[in-house]
Amino acid sequence: MKRLLLPVLFLMTGVAVFAQTPQNKKRVVVFDFSDTWCSPCGQFGVAVADTVDNKLQDGDKGYLIGIKGSFEPSSPAWINALGAGTLFDNFGLQGVPTLMVGNYESQATTGNNAGDIADIMNATATFDAKPVVASTAANMTINGNVLTVNAKAKFWEDATGEYYMTAFLAEDNIVAAQASNLANTIHHHVLKGAMATTGAALNPVPWGEQIGSSSITANTEFPKTYTVNIDTVSNKENLEVYILLFKKNGSTYEYINAEKAKKAVTGLNEAMANISQVKLYPNPTNNASYLELNLTRPMQVNINVTDVLGRQVYKVTQSLYIGQNTIAIPSYNFEAGQYNVTITDENQSRFSRKLIVNE
Repeated sequence: MKRLLLPVLFLMTGVAVFAQTPQNKKRVVVFDFSDTWCSPCGQFGVAVADTVDNKLQDGDKGYLIGIKGSFEPSSPAWINALGAGTLFDNFGLQGVPTLMVGNYESQATTGNNAGDIADIMNATATFDAKPVVASTAANMTINGNVLTVNAKAKFWEDATGEYYMTAFLAEDNIVAAQASNLANTIHHHVLKGAMATTGAALNPVPWGEQIGSSSITANTEFPKTYTVNIDTVSNKENLEVYILLFKKNGSTYEYINAEKAKKAVTGLNEAMANISQVKLYPNPTNNASYLELNLTRPMQVNINVTDVLGRQVYKVTQSLYIGQNTIAIPSYNFEAGQYNVTITDENQSRFSRKLIVNE
């Protein structure tokens, strides 16, 4: 049974923040082109995308980014991505729902969900096995209504050509009606647009800015700072930023690598020194689920489970020990649907993950 490794997220107040150190690792981005008016998107596209999202997070393979409004706007209007049409045209796509595995392979969902998912994950494995030319890392902070990202790209080998670096702003867990699905369908990692290095508005050009010249030597690093004013309809807690690299080939842009920005930490010591790993399994489930927390010191944590409307369905406080701790979640008592599991430690650092409960 596969277990899902949860990303570690932190909050930050009043300290200087610098970009993380890029890892010599390949991570795919699966661009999920889908729209709320699209019936096939609701019939099987949502299920395929959600499963692919979980599989990418299991083992840190990469990310799924949802893109709406590529050639006909979705509803509500604010769910559409600035630059969606440019991305759609760049990949030479014909319709929705289509999942694009980097620039490597496009997969139009066919209704054969298991087959579609297998094809997408096979393409993902092929992409992630390619050599790592360059990678990125970043921290993000929110101060009032201003989101700032300190990012860095590093080249691991000599490279030639035009490389571009961009910061994709997305929002997770958007609730909106979906044709041939639920009125309260949850849409994940929905792209808003690309952040800019000047000003505080989103950039209509999704590729960002060129880094370096036509020839870049190994171990060269490129720092960037991005800023955006958060709009009034966004949920700050659900905002995400992905730092992507593209290479321009002729008139198209080839996806190279990405990493999700980490929420900055308080103080000089990283909060991950306290909770080094979090796992939630099995997921999806029709029985109990289990949280595994690996701690470097004893501490008390609060676990809160809410449904898609934000209603609390389970809450517990646990005093945990150094090392691995396993906590049962009585998901067999939950109605079928999707839930958010949030773990809060003594430093008020939060770790969250979605849990799917089947009938």
